Amino acid sequence: MGHKKIRPVGWYKSGRTLFAIWGGGTLTVCLIALAFLYPAHLDLVAQKQEIASAKAYQAEHREILAPDAEPPTKPTQEELKSLQERVPTDMDPARLLLKLRGAVDKSQAEWVELRTADSASQLKPLDEGKVKGEKTPEKPDPKKTGDKEEPPHLENQPLKQYWADLYIRADYHKLSTLFTELNQLERVVTVQSWEFAEGPSATGNIRIRLTFYAYEDEALKKALPDREALKVPPPTEKPSGSKPKEETSKDAKKTDKKAGKEQDSADSKE
Repeated sequence: MGHKKIRPVGWYKSGRTLFAIWGGGTLTVCLIALAFLYPAHLDLVAQKQEIASAKAYQAEHREILAPDAEPPTKPTQEELKSLQERVPTDMDPARLLLKLRGAVDKSQAEWVELRTADSASQLKPLDEGKVKGEKTPEKPDPKKTGDKEEPPHLENQPLKQYWADLYIRADYHKLSTLFTELNQLERVVTVQSWEFAEGPSATGNIRIRLTFYAYEDEALKKALPDREALKVPPPTEKPSGSKPKEETSKDAKKTDKKAGKEQDSADSKE
């Protein structure tokens, strides 16, 4: 029978055991340190990339960012008034209504109504750019087509976007003229989409989805000059072919009485 090997007293003090303990402890400490240091390393790499990007931008725009460059000139009162007409400091629906009404009148379309909202979801959905009743094709997914996605709308910014639906009656020719008039408006108005409901004739019911903007900054609003009072245009005159208003019985009596007085005064002079 073989004799069982008996470990000597103090075996844990052998070189092999001490080396294993040292190796295991070192590995444990390194893993713990790596867990804390790796996130810091990622932050450092991101900061280096940001600094490199800033230096590249500065090198590209060195002439613009030169410290001895002249600061931009302060806008004049006329320039401020012009900017205020394009993007006012509040929603200003009354002036917008007059501008849109003028554009519709110039296109010879028939005005129906205007509905405004803070967001598109508050307006009735429509078929974009289609005749009513036709199915609108689904928009392709930007991730599948490789196109760039639209940037998200920034919240808590002074520049606010509002939505409106303009209802009119017109044909395609007048609609094209109206789009031209909207493009030439002093205030910034964007046509997002439209819907045409054909009728028995060439003229149909049209709904145009618009967006307009307001720069709602109270500090800027106080610094800007006061805007001129809103001038409401006089009512449009009736067409020349319209029939004159019929004379009432009271008006006829007054006319006959006045003619009688003039005849009596003429007889007395004779």
